[in-house]
Amino acid sequence: MSKLVRVVWVTIFLSICVLSSFAQVQPCPQGTLASVLNTSCSVGPLIFSFQTFDGRSIEGNVLINGDGFIRPAEIGFVPVQTGNQAGFRLITNFVDGPGADAAFLGFHQLELGYVPQAAPGFEMLGEDLTIDASAQASTQGTPSVSVFDGQNFPIIDFFSVQAGISSQNGILTPTLHNHVNYLVPAFASDITTLVTFNTTLATSASGTTSATLSSATFLYTVGPVIPAPPLAPLTYANVDLPGIPTTEVLNINDVGQQVGLFLDALGIQHGYVTEKRGGFTTVDFPGAASTAVEGINNHGDIVGVYFDSAGAIHGFSQQDGAFTAIDFPGAILTFPIEINERGQIVGEYRSADRGIHGFLLDNGQFSSIDHGPRTGRFAFSFASGINNRGDITGPFFDPRTFRGFLDSKKGSQQLDVPGQGDAEPAAINDPGDIVGTYDDIDFVTHGFLRSRGNFQTIDFPGGNTTLPFGINSHQQIVGVYFDDAGNPHSFLAVPGDDNGTDNNGTDALPRPATRGRSTKVPGCGSGWRQRLQNGNLGLTCNTDQ
Repeated sequence: MSKLVRVVWVTIFLSICVLSSFAQVQPCPQGTLASVLNTSCSVGPLIFSFQTFDGRSIEGNVLINGDGFIRPAEIGFVPVQTGNQAGFRLITNFVDGPGADAAFLGFHQLELGYVPQAAPGFEMLGEDLTIDASAQASTQGTPSVSVFDGQNFPIIDFFSVQAGISSQNGILTPTLHNHVNYLVPAFASDITTLVTFNTTLATSASGTTSATLSSATFLYTVGPVIPAPPLAPLTYANVDLPGIPTTEVLNINDVGQQVGLFLDALGIQHGYVTEKRGGFTTVDFPGAASTAVEGINNHGDIVGVYFDSAGAIHGFSQQDGAFTAIDFPGAILTFPIEINERGQIVGEYRSADRGIHGFLLDNGQFSSIDHGPRTGRFAFSFASGINNRGDITGPFFDPRTFRGFLDSKKGSQQLDVPGQGDAEPAAINDPGDIVGTYDDIDFVTHGFLRSRGNFQTIDFPGGNTTLPFGINSHQQIVGVYFDDAGNPHSFLAVPGDDNGTDNNGTDALPRPATRGRSTKVPGCGSGWRQRLQNGNLGLTCNTDQ
């Protein structure tokens, strides 16, 4: 994520006042920058906490130019509120050049630290930066105007806006306005991150050129908080394989068979398939050090992943009792996730450039599935579900948040849980229902059910984090939840009249464990793996393979 080069870069902790009530914060006064430094004040439904610059400034001076320091009292400050936007304008009146000869150099630079925070009931949806600036080029020298503003938000990472005027070969390119939408709403900047001054305003002119920056206006788009989707009417059951202390369910088919993984008494991981009449069958890929079964179709065909004796990760399928290894050509690792009745298999692979890509394996032919960036370290897409119509779903990184996709004969569409963040679809059934996970504005991970275009929340009662990973055509859902101590447990959810739980684990229900693509190969791909990474469960991924 690009940042303008700062002339002075000093790392400090930004601090923000902990406010007992938004009403206690006074409105930002119109005046100078000196009147708001080291204070918190409000503009509409936003609080701004402005910082000084310990270790660099002299008597609170924040501006450097060719002649020395300019005091904050010489920078105008104007609160601005218009429509659904709130922010402030800095009156700078920077003027550099022109000089009489090629040796002339003039410059100004202002570095400012501030933290925006939304009032209770509101959230920030985006930011606009507008500048009043001009420049004049010549054959003797180069002018420049640059304004940068960046914020770290806990759930959406780093966002920035930047505007300015650049010159190349005597041709000026002005960008006087920049706008960015936050793909995930935000309450406040991340004040726990080590940050320097997050805002820089600078002008420079050399030779006989000139540059001016009269003002810069920073406006945040603000709207009412969108609540999380309502709870889905489900009845829950804790589920474990009989006699097995650690199990995870990874999927379920329409006849109630479930697949997943378990650890034996020696801590060795095996895959399993539950039988239609009860009990389960252990699945170990021949010669593998560890095995996990990821998906199952209605014929009983399965796909999964195994580690060989050298620690390399491979995919596999088992159809009509015969095992077949699955390796995407040239991939560092291959991770099949789901198989439909036509034998089409979807999953993910890691390419040589460390990117994560989805794949479809159909009649022996591989094809990549990519959304968002397609190359490099920000390439992150994978296909987590496929139904018998061939509809494919999964998450991708865009690269500021996880979003979902749904590819079908009607085309491709993005999936976002309204007002929430990090939507990661996990599975799709034949009617088109999709389950997955999302993070709310408080960074808590929930499950979701998307049915007929509407989202509902899946939360195991009393659990801190709920991750659904499989759904069949009867809307039976399997997954994992975490208790207060951070321990994972398996669950089955079936359509019901409430959001209650049956903790008896009745045998009348299919018996799941947990889906943890993450626990199988933690850190090797999806957000699930990273969330579920646990030293006691699953395969260990060597990312240097």
